[in-house]
Amino acid sequence: GTRTVDEYEREFTRLGAFVPDLVGTEAKRAHRFTDGLRPAVRHNIVGHGVQTYARTVAIAQEVDASIRREA
Repeated sequence: GTRTVDEYEREFTRLGAFVPDLVGTEAKRAHRFTDGLRPAVRHNIVGHGVQTYARTVAIAQEVDASIRREA
């Protein structure tokens, strides 16, 4: 997709309210969020081993901004 990480994060948060079992822990939420990222962003953050949702989002935002600057 072409959505920014910020756009995806807003949608992920909105939809997560409907499926609490899928995003019930920090690790699950971070993992599910990562799974839905664009491949270019996802491949750059999986090696970080991040377990918290907030840190995952922050790293994804940094990677996304970097990719968009280079484009």
